[in-house]
Amino acid sequence: MPIEPEKTHTPRKRIFTEPVYKYLFVSAALLFLVMSPLLPVPAEMGERGWSTLAIVFLGICLWFTGLIPPAVTAMMIIVLFPLFGVLGFEESASTLGREVIWLIIAMLMMGAAVEKTGMDKRITYNMLVFTRGNMNLITLALITAGFILTFFVPNAIGRVVVLVPIALGIVHSIGGDENPNVGKASMFAITYTPIICAVGLITGATGSVYAASLFESMLGYSWTYVYWMVVMLPSTAATLLVLWLVISWMFPVKNVNKRAGLDYFHKEKDKLGRMSMNEKKLVALYAVLILLWITQPVHGFSISLSALIIVIFLYLPGMEIMVWKETVKTVDWSVPILFAAGFTMALAFEAGGIVSWASSLASAHLNELPPLWLAATLLGAFSLIRIGFTNMTAMIASMLPVALTFAVGTSFNPVWLGMICLAACSTGFLFPSQSIGTMTTYSLGYYTSQELLKVGTWITIAVFVFTLLAAFLYWPCIGLPIH
Repeated sequence: MPIEPEKTHTPRKRIFTEPVYKYLFVSAALLFLVMSPLLPVPAEMGERGWSTLAIVFLGICLWFTGLIPPAVTAMMIIVLFPLFGVLGFEESASTLGREVIWLIIAMLMMGAAVEKTGMDKRITYNMLVFTRGNMNLITLALITAGFILTFFVPNAIGRVVVLVPIALGIVHSIGGDENPNVGKASMFAITYTPIICAVGLITGATGSVYAASLFESMLGYSWTYVYWMVVMLPSTAATLLVLWLVISWMFPVKNVNKRAGLDYFHKEKDKLGRMSMNEKKLVALYAVLILLWITQPVHGFSISLSALIIVIFLYLPGMEIMVWKETVKTVDWSVPILFAAGFTMALAFEAGGIVSWASSLASAHLNELPPLWLAATLLGAFSLIRIGFTNMTAMIASMLPVALTFAVGTSFNPVWLGMICLAACSTGFLFPSQSIGTMTTYSLGYYTSQELLKVGTWITIAVFVFTLLAAFLYWPCIGLPIH
């Protein structure tokens, strides 16, 4: 799915419609870039260090403000590093061939196949039938369906798009003017669940896939599918439970027409008919894929290789679940370019001497901090920065390399610190602009920005609490130590 809505304004019109502060940020970043070769270089920093930081800062400002498409910003970053002598162009552009880029492409294709076959709707309506029209159970079913879809659809906006028409059907069948809380409960369930689940699985979002690859390229640490799930899933499940309780408490539904709801679910389920042959093929392919991921230590295939092997079967004669021309139109090809820029930034940090400089700063200022204070500070700082980003992907691509660079210079386990920062990157719960999925459901008019802020505050607190509890009490027990 697109990372942000396509801008159709002409350049002249955009100058007058975009807030002035966005242009001030970008202008300051451009001035920093122009002056960077003239700035005095600290002893620990490389000769091109300031230019490296200036390019990264410009990229962050452009992703933050959204003045140009994220993929264009990514290409600009890849071009600027060679122009300022930080990297050669071949090295700067080589990141587009990283293994994880192919994993992202493979998962986007698998997600497109799920949508084409209707398997996502079948999963959801089969769950809704068991609610018997009880609104609290309907909300729980929507949350559970959103969680299950995380295994099949690799991006949050994709899961929201799947669930929106289902939620609208629920509102129209059992809501009405006398029950506005039906709409609020349904929309909050389908809005927040995909965001919360994004970091629960290594393939829960393209941002999580990219993060896992950063851990390997910058820290030499390889995540497996199962171990990531063991580390992150408990806090994700606890946050989903809080979401359900908060929705049930804040938006109680009384005197709902349970029979109408149940009849609607059965009707929609019957429309899907029997499971098609393509659906059966896709279920079989996913079963084999997840089995390959789980048994990775046995056969040695990487997560990316396993995904590509399975994706090939989508197009083979006899299987042919997808047509290539459809895939070309469905998959958002800007996502791999965005991540390639993130990897290029990581390479530039090393080449520009930023890693050694940041390590010396971290050793001087962070090593003496108590672990709890450091973790809480990182969670708070990243959550505040997250407010300015319209999606988690851009946040992770621009900020996680910075966090890991500093983490290497501390006495703490950089993987431990990195996962805390990753959890904070998912806290896009407070304002509609923090997520394309949230903007989609907010535009439907079923809840207000004030209600979003209230519910989002509770969910943000839950992420904070459960991340800290997991980091200090759970992660060290399963092989992810603090130091």
